Amino acid sequence: PFERGNRLIDLGAISLAPDATTLAEVEVRAEKSEMQMMLDKRVFNVGKDLANMGGSAVEILDNVPSVTVDVEGAVSLRGGAVRILVDGKPSGLLSVDDASSLRQLPADLIDRIEVITNPSARYEAEGLAGIINIILRKDKRAGLNGSFDLTAGYPEQFGAAVNLNYRKNNFNFFTNYGITYRGAPGGGSRFQEFFLEGDTSNISEQERDINRGGWSNNIRFGADYYFNERNILTTSFLYKIADESNFTTLSFNDFIKTGGSDRVPTSITERIDEEQEDETNLEYA
Repeated sequence: PFERGNRLIDLGAISLAPDATTLAEVEVRAEKSEMQMMLDKRVFNVGKDLANMGGSAVEILDNVPSVTVDVEGAVSLRGGAVRILVDGKPSGLLSVDDASSLRQLPADLIDRIEVITNPSARYEAEGLAGIINIILRKDKRAGLNGSFDLTAGYPEQFGAAVNLNYRKNNFNFFTNYGITYRGAPGGGSRFQEFFLEGDTSNISEQERDINRGGWSNNIRFGADYYFNERNILTTSFLYKIADESNFTTLSFNDFIKTGGSDRVPTSITERIDEEQEDETNLEYA
């Protein structure tokens, strides 16, 4: 009933019944590598795609446009020589042989790659095609953050990586550890026949067998103090232990052949190259 004094309206009984089932929220997240074009450089953000997981810095660089990595692991930018930095400066992670050092740096420790084709004077890159700056992981979110990665592959590729980060107020503490073992077998053969005067020919055969691999350990830890978003004081320590071995067997077989006769051996040579690389670096920045 309606009453003018208290303005009450009786609607009677109202029945409600569901006509559909409501599901809980479903959230799908993905992280993909992407390229960012900036005024003075291009930035390749390393995502979680399978092309980068479980590999080394060499595999990541091979996916960056305009960067070329040959079969020996040597890196070039637009076909020219390039300078490689870590976190904007020379680093103990890279020894005299950049190709060997890049194979020992796990991809799980890398956050992004900066390609600088027109570097400023502060980089001292005169005569080079540009600079590749490898930025290692460091989380900026508050609280404790971390990631753990285990990888395995064939032939003989095993690795593990740990990234931990703790930030509170203006302080940020970080640590990275990566260990890898890689085996890289290879080989090849060559056949040459030199035809001389008459029906005589010299034949040379070459067989090559290569086995390259070893262990690598990298540990890095440090702290940041944020005065503001544009001014940060950072201190860090880096310790690297690497033990690689390269074993090559090279066989030469020379023959002479006359007319329709069988090949007659003239010389057999076997050369064995064994190289051990024991690299230990300690760096403070």
